[in-house]
Amino acid sequence: MSGFAGGGGGTGPQGPAGPAGPTGPTGPTGGAGSFAHGAVYSTSTATVAAGGGNVTFNITSGSSSAITQSAAGFTIVNTGIYEYRFQVRGTPEILTPPNPLIFGLSVNGTLQQPQALYASDTQTSSLSATGTEAVTGFGLISLTSGQTVALTNDTNSGSDTVTLTSAPLGGPAAVNAALMLTQIA
Repeated sequence: MSGFAGGGGGTGPQGPAGPAGPTGPTGPTGGAGSFAHGAVYSTSTATVAAGGGNVTFNITSGSSSAITQSAAGFTIVNTGIYEYRFQVRGTPEILTPPNPLIFGLSVNGTLQQPQALYASDTQTSSLSATGTEAVTGFGLISLTSGQTVALTNDTNSGSDTVTLTSAPLGGPAAVNAALMLTQIA
């Protein structure tokens, strides 16, 4: 007699899991963020010198470790592209004829013009001795590690001082100058 082979049996149940393998090595620690930011403000009454005088700031706020703040502005730690914003509210020394406030960003003592130089609107008639104007500037600038950044007076082609007043006539005490930098690339 000849025999026939039987068909295969069904799949058996899954066996128990084996022991866990060793834990892998710990990954590298992430570094601090590479983007710098900082802001400085002035609330003090002060005179900004003519001929490239810089605003002196009495409040520093919100700096990252990648930028150094001081009363003079900033020292750059990270090379990159920065967005800047500034505002100045003050009274030019020469009121007749009326002159606009002109302020700009300076890097290592050199005014960055024309791209970082801004002027206020001028009055259509002579300002009184209490006349106050405001100028605002913003833009992008490429900065290198170690460079210093300041807010510089160029009013009346650099021949006019500007008085910053903590409380303008009829107004409350407030910020009269501010400079902010944020690294974007």
